[in-house]
Amino acid sequence: MYREGSDDPCANLPLVTAIGRVVVRAAELDEAVGLLLSRLGPEDVLKQSRHRPLSWKLEELTYMARQLSTGLAIGVEIVEFCSSVLDQLRARNSPVHSTWIIYVEEGGIAKWDPRRGPECITPNQIEEAAWALKGLAHKAVEYSMQVHVLQGEGKLGTCSMRPSTRLTASDRRDIATALRKLIRLKNREAQVNVDGLEQLVKKLS
Repeated sequence: MYREGSDDPCANLPLVTAIGRVVVRAAELDEAVGLLLSRLGPEDVLKQSRHRPLSWKLEELTYMARQLSTGLAIGVEIVEFCSSVLDQLRARNSPVHSTWIIYVEEGGIAKWDPRRGPECITPNQIEEAAWALKGLAHKAVEYSMQVHVLQGEGKLGTCSMRPSTRLTASDRRDIATALRKLIRLKNREAQVNVDGLEQLVKKLS
């Protein structure tokens, strides 16, 4: 139960409830963006985006939306939507990941944000951020429905994903093999850090 004057932020029910609501709404937004991504992208996009953060999905969605026909406004709208969501996420991350310090006057709570420093925020302000996230989630669902209709009319096709910069298993094996050869050479003139290379080989193998 919340005790008036308590210096424990967890004892502040309105504060804890507001933060919890932000987390839930962010999860809803993540799912809605994933749905839109699956509508625009190839069949395996859901598998590739699984366990990826929302920011990654938004960047992928932006890349896909820019491939849409210039004659369709929805492409530009989705790009602007992704930009708005990223801005909102920065606001969400502040109350969720900050260190709460003490209560201050008029219902505000002093908190420490690693990027912004000390700030004062109220539970109502956090609730507003939660409502904003909910609105963005609904917007993502609306775009998914529009994309579905346009695809049914033959006006939209499947968009491609960004070129992958991740190493394949074959790439990793080739690099490890090359490093093993270099370690065997133990080229002292080149001042090769053999210990460091051996550790890298273990990670790649």
